[in-house]
Amino acid sequence: MNQRIGIVVRGGVSPANWSGTPAGLAGGLEACGYDVVVCSADMMMNAYRLVRLCLRAARQPEDGWLVAPAIMKTRELSARWRQRRLPPVSGWIVLGSENGVPVKGPFVTLDDLTVAECRHHPWYFPPFSQGTWDHWQANQRRLFSEARRCFAATEWAAASIIRDYSIASERVEVVGLGRNIDVSAPISRDWSRPRFLFVGSEWDRKNGPAVVEAFSDLRRQFPSAELSIVGEHPPVEVAGVHDYGRLRLDRADDREVLKELLATSTCLVVPSQFEPFGIVYAEAQAAGLAIIGTSRGGAPEVVGPAGLCVDPEDHGAIKNAMLQMADAEVAKRYGSAGPSHVERYSWERIARQMAAALPGVITA
Repeated sequence: MNQRIGIVVRGGVSPANWSGTPAGLAGGLEACGYDVVVCSADMMMNAYRLVRLCLRAARQPEDGWLVAPAIMKTRELSARWRQRRLPPVSGWIVLGSENGVPVKGPFVTLDDLTVAECRHHPWYFPPFSQGTWDHWQANQRRLFSEARRCFAATEWAAASIIRDYSIASERVEVVGLGRNIDVSAPISRDWSRPRFLFVGSEWDRKNGPAVVEAFSDLRRQFPSAELSIVGEHPPVEVAGVHDYGRLRLDRADDREVLKELLATSTCLVVPSQFEPFGIVYAEAQAAGLAIIGTSRGGAPEVVGPAGLCVDPEDHGAIKNAMLQMADAEVAKRYGSAGPSHVERYSWERIARQMAAALPGVITA
């Protein structure tokens, strides 16, 4: 095929970036036969230093620098300058709304969360000024308006693009996100003993303290229950808790540890304070785990029939959900519903769907 498709992103395409989305998308495009060109929207260092000096002179709070108008414009110009030095592509996929309109030529966007929804969920960003939020949302509106197609990870995100940005529904398409790790079948899982798994790099937003609290209560009724924790967090000294620390998907040994946890656990429990998508839900479903997820954001669409979604602030609901999943038959029933539901979450399928929206791209 030998067609080139570009990806615009900040931070590169390491699997550790944005839950591995850029790397997963790039791999999906390559699996479809496309050559991938990556254009960085990171600011050039000299420009970054100059803008920071200007913002400090203007006494703008540093918390707002991520999406300050001057920062956004500098990212946009940095990406466009780099684009001129890259080989030509059939079109671009733009990840991120804080980079202006970073390329010339046809492009599509991919988002799991809009700025309009961000404003209601302080777990994602510090309390920016009204002016900063307004500028950022206007910037995203410009991006959506100029895109050939606006792809969304969930119906929840798509509804915001249509409702909050006045984008015609025929220009918005739900594609999901892909899985970054899969456990090889067949899996022989022992359901007789509850083995809960928590995976999250943001301990508080993913609601780690509430999970530990609920597990500690549950273990009085199920003394053999275990909880494995993956991610950075404060010390946890509770019987039955196993700490695996941060496991990186770009390290082979860490991937094998995570695969083993997915293959041996009985229930993933990540009732985040807020979750736009939750790739780990899809990865757990593919492995056949039951799931306890959050009711906030787009997560319920991802969890689907494979588990329960609870109010993250209702600690009693989290405990009751874990009690239900401590029943082997209940957990097994939810776990068995996952693999068929999660088939849609494939980077190759998503890449093919997005490529088809770019002009002149030949799809397999």
